[in-house]
Amino acid sequence: MHRAKLLQRLTVIVLFLVVFAVSLVAEEKDILQKISHLMDKDEFDQALVLVNNGIQKYGETADLVNTKYKILLALEKYGEALKTFEKIIERVGEAPEVMVDKIKLLFILQRYDEALDTALEVEQKSEGQSPYTSFFIFRIYLAQKKKETAYEWLEKSVDRGFDAYEYLLQNEFKALHDDKQFKDLIARMKAKTGIDQPAKDFSGSLLSGGVYSLNQDRGKVILIDFWATWCPPCVAGLPELKSLYEELHSKGFEIIGISLDTERGRLEKFLKKRSVPWGIVFSGKGMDDDAAKLYKITSIPKYFLIDRKGILRLASDTGGEALADAVRKLIED
Repeated sequence: MHRAKLLQRLTVIVLFLVVFAVSLVAEEKDILQKISHLMDKDEFDQALVLVNNGIQKYGETADLVNTKYKILLALEKYGEALKTFEKIIERVGEAPEVMVDKIKLLFILQRYDEALDTALEVEQKSEGQSPYTSFFIFRIYLAQKKKETAYEWLEKSVDRGFDAYEYLLQNEFKALHDDKQFKDLIARMKAKTGIDQPAKDFSGSLLSGGVYSLNQDRGKVILIDFWATWCPPCVAGLPELKSLYEELHSKGFEIIGISLDTERGRLEKFLKKRSVPWGIVFSGKGMDDDAAKLYKITSIPKYFLIDRKGILRLASDTGGEALADAVRKLIED
């Protein structure tokens, strides 16, 4: 009898703990939704307060810590972001694709020696395959004013597939712009990307129904936007793209989005909420999408700008005013 009562009490305790755990999960989900809503409205200060309250109440769960990291990045609180990212590393490990974010943060904080040590460790672990690790090593050496060594790493990065030549035209790299070695590398990247050559045609199923072919928009200025709902920079760039589309669509400007999502329902819900006005091609294959492979997409966002004659004029990893100016120039030509 005593044993039966003990088992009964244990069962009640277990059931209570299960109900309590389920309740905590539901509460955490609710707070994450509220945080997401604030982030959608760019109210990051309030979102940070809420996520800190959540961590105090529910502990440093994966979702709350990841969300806090994104908020700190948006607020440009890079020192705090690095401390938070260290907690993410403790949980997920030091895989090369994870450590790239740590290198970025150390670089932004101008902790160049630490950034270099971390980058060289990642370089060793990735067995010299990543164009992005070698590119960051190039940037670190350049910041340390070791130009010759910096060029060695930039060349490695280009050999490995780095082709974002337009990024190298920014002021950060102005000291290199007149160098023959730099100009030769830019020419190599342009050739690999297909700049000033006919854009590669593709076709794909539109999320709204029917099939889209790039050639059907010949005569228009076309922006191909490779993106996904899980990509924060992609999502952050949508408002500017919408403004540009509204400004220039009537003048012959078209955007075609290539979604590299895998979940159709999530994508449809996102697009409905954001009221994206242009066509979205969706295969559900993620990064293995046929158009993505044709254009050799290894990271997103990625923008390709095509003129009215079907010639590829720009390939860029970033949007913003530089991309908008390039579109306006082609519209006016």
